[in-house]
Amino acid sequence: MLTARLYRQLAGKGFECIVCAVANPEETRERVKTDRRDAVKLVRSLRAGDLPGVYVPSVEDKAFLGLSRAWVNAKDDLGRAPNDRRPFCFHMGSATPAEPIGCLRIR
Repeated sequence: MLTARLYRQLAGKGFECIVCAVANPEETRERVKTDRRDAVKLVRSLRAGDLPGVYVPSVEDKAFLGLSRAWVNAKDDLGRAPNDRRPFCFHMGSATPAEPIGCLRIR
């Protein structure tokens, strides 16, 4: 995520940073919309305390999240393994649909 990477780089160099979540931008009745006007509105909202800061996960948090997702995927794959193996065994002639799939029959 670019925002998190930029936050970590700036914070690492000693800058004070806040990452804000703009959930519902105000509807503007202005016909002309520019980046400068949007930036001024965001700064005013930030100063007024209307924009909440969000947590930016550290590199270790991201690594743990990736590890936990891999663990969940592995557990799901183990649960699906018997169902994935049954058509293959039937196609190879090693088992019939009524037979248990615990092991393959050797000819």
